[in-house]
Amino acid sequence: MKKLYIITGLLLFGISVRAQDQITNFGNIRLFGGTSLTTFGNFNNTGTLTVDSAVTLNNIGSLVNSGAISNLGTFVYSGSATLTYDGLSQQTIGKELPISGGPSSLIINNSNGVVLGIDATINNLTFTSGNLLIDGRTLTINGNVSNSSGTITGGANANLNFAGNSSTIIFDQTSSSTRTLNNFTVNKTGSTLTLGSAVEVNGNLNLNNGTLATGGNLKLNSNATGTSTIPAITGTGAITGNVTVERYVPSSARRWRFISSNVMSSTLEDWRGEIFITGAGVGTSVGYTNSNGFDATISNAPSVYSYDEAVAGSLNSGWVTPSSTNTSLVVGKGYRVFIRGDRSSLTRLTGVDNSQNAVTMNLIGGVNTGDITMPVTYTNNGSSTDDGWNLLGNPYPSPYNWDSYWNSGNLGFNGTFYSKIDPTIYIWDASSNTYKSYNALSSSGTISAGIIASGQGFMMKATGVSPSLIFKEQFKSSSIPTQLFKTKQNDELQISLTLDSINNDLFILKHNANASFLDDVYDIKKWANPTVNISSYDKDSIFHTLDARPIAASNDTINLNVTGSNGTLKLFVKAMPANGKYYYLQDLYLSNTIHLFENTTYSFTIQSSIIATFGLSRFRIIISDNNSLPVAFGKFEATKNQKQVQLNWNTLTENNSSRFEIERSNDQGGFLSIGVLEAKGNSSTLTNYQFIDAQPSFSTINYYRIKQIDLNGNYTYSNIRDISFLLYPSINSTNISLYPNPAKDKLSISSSQVIKGDCKIYLYSVNGNLVKQFQAIQSTSNEFEINLTGISEGFYFIKFIDPIGNIITEKLFVQ
Repeated sequence: MKKLYIITGLLLFGISVRAQDQITNFGNIRLFGGTSLTTFGNFNNTGTLTVDSAVTLNNIGSLVNSGAISNLGTFVYSGSATLTYDGLSQQTIGKELPISGGPSSLIINNSNGVVLGIDATINNLTFTSGNLLIDGRTLTINGNVSNSSGTITGGANANLNFAGNSSTIIFDQTSSSTRTLNNFTVNKTGSTLTLGSAVEVNGNLNLNNGTLATGGNLKLNSNATGTSTIPAITGTGAITGNVTVERYVPSSARRWRFISSNVMSSTLEDWRGEIFITGAGVGTSVGYTNSNGFDATISNAPSVYSYDEAVAGSLNSGWVTPSSTNTSLVVGKGYRVFIRGDRSSLTRLTGVDNSQNAVTMNLIGGVNTGDITMPVTYTNNGSSTDDGWNLLGNPYPSPYNWDSYWNSGNLGFNGTFYSKIDPTIYIWDASSNTYKSYNALSSSGTISAGIIASGQGFMMKATGVSPSLIFKEQFKSSSIPTQLFKTKQNDELQISLTLDSINNDLFILKHNANASFLDDVYDIKKWANPTVNISSYDKDSIFHTLDARPIAASNDTINLNVTGSNGTLKLFVKAMPANGKYYYLQDLYLSNTIHLFENTTYSFTIQSSIIATFGLSRFRIIISDNNSLPVAFGKFEATKNQKQVQLNWNTLTENNSSRFEIERSNDQGGFLSIGVLEAKGNSSTLTNYQFIDAQPSFSTINYYRIKQIDLNGNYTYSNIRDISFLLYPSINSTNISLYPNPAKDKLSISSSQVIKGDCKIYLYSVNGNLVKQFQAIQSTSNEFEINLTGISEGFYFIKFIDPIGNIITEKLFVQ
C-alpha cells in the first residue's frame, strides 16, 4: 500500500502522479496543465489547491476537499471518480472546485451547503450533510440519489434532469422558491423517481421515459409570466399520484370565461376554493354557503354554466346550470364561469366592488395524459345552424395545437382522429370582451396560432350524427407562440375595430384559392360580441369574422357589418396582403375612400339614432388592380316610375373611368347589358348618374347592377338592387319601417304599400343564427305586429318575406 503525504508544498507541471491508495495534502499544491492524478484510493485536500488549467483526475476513488481552492482552471474527470465536498464554508462547484466532464459521483458533506456553479452531469448524488443549490444551472443525475440527510435547493431558474435509477428526491422546504424548479425532466426507462417532499415547476415538466411518482407533492405553477406545462410524452413516460394544477386569471373587468379541468376527479368545489361560485339554493345572507354549496347572493344567480348540445332551439338555448358545487367537472368538457376575482372581499358578491382582481385558481387530481375521448355530440333538432354545438375544454395541463391536430390526415370534416367535426373553434376572450376564433382548414383566425391554452374551454361544432373527437398526446404544444398568427400574414388583411383599451374586435380577409366568395368551410362565422363587432357578408347574408375567398380576376367588393356603442371608434389595419392588389376602405356615410396601404388608422363616429352610421351599409372594402381606385361607388337606388324603373347612383371618386354598363337579370345570375353611360373620367367629388329602364319585366323580379369599366378595361360592380311589378309588389328598404327601434316588448312593421297574403318574419342574431320565427299579426292592410317578449337585449336582423318571396332585411335593437 502506498501513501503520498504532501506537507509543505508541491508544484506539478504536466506530469502524472500515481498512487495505489491515497494522496493527502496538508500543505499547498499547484497543478499546471497536462497534470494527471491517478489513484485507486482517495485524494484528500486540506491545504491550498491551485489549478492553473485542465488537470485530469483518472479513476480516483474520492477527491475530498476541505481546504482552500484557487480556481484558475478545471478538473477534467476521466473514468470513475467521486467528488466529496466537506469544507467549512459554502463552496461552489465550478468556482472553488471546477469540474468538467463525467459521469462522476458527488457527496455533499458541508453543513453550509454547496452551490452548483456550472451545468453538471453526475452519476450518484449522496447527501451526508447540507444542501445542493442548483438555481441558475442544470443538474443531470444518471445514477442513484440518497438524500435522507440533505436536500436539493431549487430556484426559479433551476433545471433538474433525472436519468438515473429508482430514487427518492427531497427538496428544501424553507420557502416556495427553494422547492421550485424551472424545467424538470424524467428520462430513464424502467425507473421511478419519487418526490419525497413538495416541489413546484414553473416551466416544463418533461415525462420522457420512466415514471414520476408525485405522492401528492407536485404543483404546476401559473402566474402572470407563464403557466407550467407537461409537453407531449414521446417515450414511456408516466406520472402517478395527484398534482396541483394552477390556472392564473389576469385582472380585467368582471366577465365570463370559458375554462376547463385538466385533472381527473375534480368538482366545482375545487374552483370555489379560490373564487366565488354562486347558484340556486337557500342561503341566509350574502357570502354564506347556501343549501347547494354555492356562495349565497341576493338573487343566487348562477355563475357557472355548461352547455347541453341536445337542447332544441337557438344556439343560446343549451346553457344549463349545475345543481350543486359537488358537481363533477367532466374531462374534456368546457364551462362558462363568471369570475369576480378572488375571495378576499364579500363586496365582490354584493356588487359594491365591481372590479376583478387577478386570481390563481387550482385543481387537484391525477393529470390527464394519452388519448382523451372528448364528450362531443350531435342532435338533429332540425336546424343546421343551431344543432351540433359543443362547449369542450382542453383536457391536458398543456397548450394544445388545434391546427396541427385537425390537419393530421385531414379528409374534409373527417380526419385521422376525428369524424364529422367542423374546423373552427371559438373562445370568449375576456381581455377584449369579444369572441376569438380559428379555422384550421384556412390555418387562420384570431386565436394565436390555433393554440388552445391549458385550462381553456372552447366552442366547436359537430356536423352530423355520431361525431367523434379524440384528442391525442402528440399534439400538445410546449409553449404558446408570441406571434398573433401562425400562418404567413402576407395573404391576409386584418382590420381591428376598437372602442377602448378593453373592447375590440378583429376581422380577417384571407385569400385562399380553394375557397368561394360565399359561405363555405374555409370561413369562420361571426359570433356577436356585446360591445363592438366587425364582420363581412355577401349575398347569402351570412356574417364572417374570417372571410376566406379567392383573389378576384379583376376587382372585388367586400361588404362590412360594423356595430358598436355611441361614440368614436377606430379601425386599425394590423396586416396587409402582399399580392400586388390594392385595398381601399369606403365610408359610404361620409363619402370617403381610404387607401389602406397609405392610411392604417381611420376614426369614425356611431350615432344609434342614425342607422346609416353603423350596421350593414356604412363600410365596405374594395380590392383593385390599380394603385388609384378607378371608381368608388356611393349610393345606388332603384325605384319605380310608372311602368319604368329609374336607377340613380353616384361615385365618390373616379380615376381613368371610361363608362358604366347597366345590367339587368331576372335570376341574379345571367346579367345582360341594357344600356351604357359615359363616365366623367377623373373626379374627386361626388358625381351623380341616372338611367331609365323603359322595358322592365312585369312577370319576374328585375335585378340591377352597374358595371364600371376603366380605360384599361378593368371593371368593378356596384351592389345589386331589385324591383318587381308583380301582382304583389316587392317590399324594399325604401318603403318599409320598423317602430319603435330600439324596441322592447312589441315591434310594428309598416309598409307604404298594401300587402295581401301571408308574410314570413324571422329574427336573426348578428352572426346569422335564427333566433325566432314569428307568427305575424296583420293589424292593418300594410302593418304587422310581432311580440318580442323573452328576446334578450342586443342587435338583431329582421328578415321580412312578402307573399311572393321578396326579401328585405333590416337591423333591430332590442332593449
